[in-house]
Amino acid sequence: MPKITVSYAKNIIRRALREIVDPSPEPDQLELAWKHFESRCAYCGVVLTRGSKHAHFDHLISAAGGGVNHISNRVLCCSDCNEKEKLDRPWDEFLRCKTGGATEYEERLRKITDWITMRAQPGELLSNDDSTVVDGLADEVNVFFQTRVDKVRELRARTGRSSPTGPANVDSIRDNIFDEAHFAIEDWAGFPWHRPKKGALPDADRPHSSQAFCISVWGAFAAQRGGRVRAVIAELLNDESMVRAVATSKAVSLRLEDVNRRRLNEFPAGWGNPTQLDAVVSLSDVTVVVESKLTETLGRCSQPPKQCSGDFKPGSDIKTKSNAPCRLGVQDGQRTPRLYWDVIRQISRPDAYPEGGKCPFAGPGYQTMRVIASAVQVCRSSWRVVFAYPFDQATRREIDSVVERLLPEYQDRILHLDYVELARALSREAESDPIARDLGAHMSARLRMCGLL
Repeated sequence: MPKITVSYAKNIIRRALREIVDPSPEPDQLELAWKHFESRCAYCGVVLTRGSKHAHFDHLISAAGGGVNHISNRVLCCSDCNEKEKLDRPWDEFLRCKTGGATEYEERLRKITDWITMRAQPGELLSNDDSTVVDGLADEVNVFFQTRVDKVRELRARTGRSSPTGPANVDSIRDNIFDEAHFAIEDWAGFPWHRPKKGALPDADRPHSSQAFCISVWGAFAAQRGGRVRAVIAELLNDESMVRAVATSKAVSLRLEDVNRRRLNEFPAGWGNPTQLDAVVSLSDVTVVVESKLTETLGRCSQPPKQCSGDFKPGSDIKTKSNAPCRLGVQDGQRTPRLYWDVIRQISRPDAYPEGGKCPFAGPGYQTMRVIASAVQVCRSSWRVVFAYPFDQATRREIDSVVERLLPEYQDRILHLDYVELARALSREAESDPIARDLGAHMSARLRMCGLL
């Protein structure tokens, strides 16, 4: 169950009132959905099991967007698509992202539209007038609820107990993150802040914090008033799809510190760190995975030298003595075979990874490969990867050592964003856009403190 915050409680109140006049589907209706979608996620096509926590019923049009609970607005889907990826994006736009080509898209689109047509019964649907009345009543209840929340907080303050609003240095963390990006942190207490070691305070209050810098830039990119920031970044990336998506997107969704173990089969928890994406930005028809660096370097594979020889050939697996060229692709106790090689080979030249010699991912190429593979799994059709960092030749060479092995049609999807160049470009927007100007100043100050400007 999610943590019960004030905003979550208000949402529950709104949903409970709506449920009275717009009830959720009955079990027999849900059974029809299982049959129609053939026990597969309507969006990504993954096979689902009845009774599993992974099986959900998503609103095609969200309640916030005026969608109803009626079965015609609900489709069978997986928890990843429902909770982590689709969010409030238009369902047909999201569907295109989760399919690998025009044929697959058309098949799933027809499946969903057939479902809507078959199940829509106008007399059973909540009218716009009724919906407006329910929302108004919910607003009244939540206004009263907020007055009681304020009284409880006053009581807590009088007793001398601090409010659980985050780590002890949360105020310093806020000061280190650009103001316009604060909206991106919904829960300052529960956010997965980087810590230098277990039990230590988060270091996102430091000028060199890559996490705080990433949130500042990409939070501003996704902010409602961040239009000019988006345009400047798209111009610097010089990618036609990005420029077009920025120009046409009415809203931008942002996920920070995004982790999904299913993408690359990174199970179970505790057996290696899962791939954590710094930011995932969803525009109208492009999904962008961001790997953001400030002063740190790209991560290396942790297997050599104790568990792997560092070679890519049979016999390199020191620990389990398997005959696989890479031990990460085989079972090791409870640890599942990772999908890194499977996914990266799908988009690489046939001769890109011959066996023999040193493993191309034994060094910094390891993190580059994992980020690119994750992007493919996040959005099969229109993904981009942006490596954002203060430009230096060494990092560029490390990234390019992986990119040059990709098929030509995928190489152009790997983009580089120089943070120093971005800070200067934003600062030049002083006359036209205060958000861009202030972000440029914020970035410049921290780059200067890190000796990068």
